Amino acid sequence: MEIELPKCIAEAGAEHHVDKINNTCRLTVLGLVKKQLEDEYNEVLRDPVFGLILAINEHEIRYSGKVIHSFICKMLDISKRRELWFSFARKPLRFSMQEFYAVTGLRREADKDTDFEAWRNDKGLVMDSDKLRKYPWGLHAYDLLLDSIKKARFKLKKNSYVLDGFSYALQIWLMEAIPDIGTLLGQKYKEGITSVRCQNWYGNRKVSYHDITALETALGKVNINIKFIYLFITYKY
Repeated sequence: MEIELPKCIAEAGAEHHVDKINNTCRLTVLGLVKKQLEDEYNEVLRDPVFGLILAINEHEIRYSGKVIHSFICKMLDISKRRELWFSFARKPLRFSMQEFYAVTGLRREADKDTDFEAWRNDKGLVMDSDKLRKYPWGLHAYDLLLDSIKKARFKLKKNSYVLDGFSYALQIWLMEAIPDIGTLLGQKYKEGITSVRCQNWYGNRKVSYHDITALETALGKVNINIKFIYLFITYKY
């Protein structure tokens, strides 16, 4: 039996009413760093944590504002403090800290044995890679993205808006959770990767709103099983 979902926050077709999403998560900055500080960039590229994030830049994954905006318009009107729900082809999808972690691998909790306060107070003079890895970047990055998306819902009727935070994580989660979205945007390196999904995609294909709408219409006619990339999620609201 088909689940009756809450209403979406936007009216049908709202994704066609925006001209541009200004994304503050810009990989062009990494390109400049790589050019001007090649040795330092390559050192970070070898890091077991941050190197996997830089893979997004190395693999030239194109940021798709159209995919991001389409799904913000499909966000369900559910009051959840630290998670978002979307609807696609009559299926509910959850984006929470668990999914964000599965994409990025960034820590969700601070290491209690590390003195982060002393690290903050050194004014950036000391670069301790071990402490950097242990800092809960994931928690802060996820909260920033979540707040940004929740604010964007009130600007959907405008021609453009700004989306802050590491929104590439949301896009790659969609590519993983809905394989056909992934195929529209790029290609996987390997099947069976279960952690840090951002390292496993490459490609720079452009997608139109028509592509996304046509895909949802086609999938809505069949009984699809959308993959949740971290855990099987029971739909509750």
